[in-house]
Amino acid sequence: MKQLNEASRAKGDGGKDIGGCATPVPLEGEPKPSVLECVPPDGNRAPVEQTVEDAVFGLALSYVDGRQTLVPSWLFSVRQGPGGPESTVTQIAVAPEFVEKPTAPTPSGDRKTTSYAADGRTLEVTFWGGVCSTYTASAEESPGQVRISIAEKPQKNGACIMIAKELKRTVTLDAPLGDRTVIDAASGATVPRS
Repeated sequence: MKQLNEASRAKGDGGKDIGGCATPVPLEGEPKPSVLECVPPDGNRAPVEQTVEDAVFGLALSYVDGRQTLVPSWLFSVRQGPGGPESTVTQIAVAPEFVEKPTAPTPSGDRKTTSYAADGRTLEVTFWGGVCSTYTASAEESPGQVRISIAEKPQKNGACIMIAKELKRTVTLDAPLGDRTVIDAASGATVPRS
């Protein structure tokens, strides 16, 4: 509560209006009011009393290193004056130095293979990839399994929309697949037949 109250009492221009208050346009021939009723003559507004009706502990979005992250927060139910509108005010419940920064995923260039189809020595693999990259598939064969790797070559220049689509690539094996297991090299998981 102390942090919330201190933030509302902070000095600066936060309490000033940008353009004064809105008033109706006077009718033709009527005089304009000399003093706007919504702003006191000294220009200072009286503080608006807000009543905290409830406080619960929860998660709220906050920016951490330019990205939105859910952080532990106090969620205050606040009412502005008796019978006034209710709103929720959030206050981070953790000191900023203790908010863990999200770790960026390390780009591996590998994509998880979702399925495969085999016809003799031809293996067609299916995976999800971005629309602005070029993908190639390769196979590492052994007597009991075939390990599939998907390599990504991102677009060098220009803007790119971040959309994934289902892609297929063909690999020619040294020998027919037969009863060998197909393994995704990126995850180590067995790839199902489509």
